[in-house]
Amino acid sequence: MDQAWKVHELRLAGHSYRAIGKLLGINHETVRNRSMEANRAIVLPGVEEMRKIEDERLDMLFKALMPKIQIGDTRAIEQALKLLERRARLHGLDKPIEINATVHEITEYDRELAEFAREAMMRREYARQDETARLDGSESPA
Repeated sequence: MDQAWKVHELRLAGHSYRAIGKLLGINHETVRNRSMEANRAIVLPGVEEMRKIEDERLDMLFKALMPKIQIGDTRAIEQALKLLERRARLHGLDKPIEINATVHEITEYDRELAEFAREAMMRREYARQDETARLDGSESPA
């Protein structure tokens, strides 16, 4: 784990996996694995502690609802279902929500084309205004 912490410190300092690998004399894939080990050691204990606290809260709320649930109180049953849904999300028991997203990449070519079209439209508008002014001027008495 000492190597994992060293990798973690170097990553925090902004070094790439390959640079760290060269520095420590190990493969960049090993560096990536050590970095993930360090991240799990830092993040997971905090997450698990928070889940434990949330579970205790949910247990307390569920226990308070139980007398009303047992007599068939529909509002209490609905609230209990929401608690169960919350617990399932907390522990990742539900199927992940599928999100469909469309990404439109705008390239430099697209930007140039849009600018060209904008300029052409402006030139056409100026030409139309000039033509209108010329016609208006030719019809007026001199």
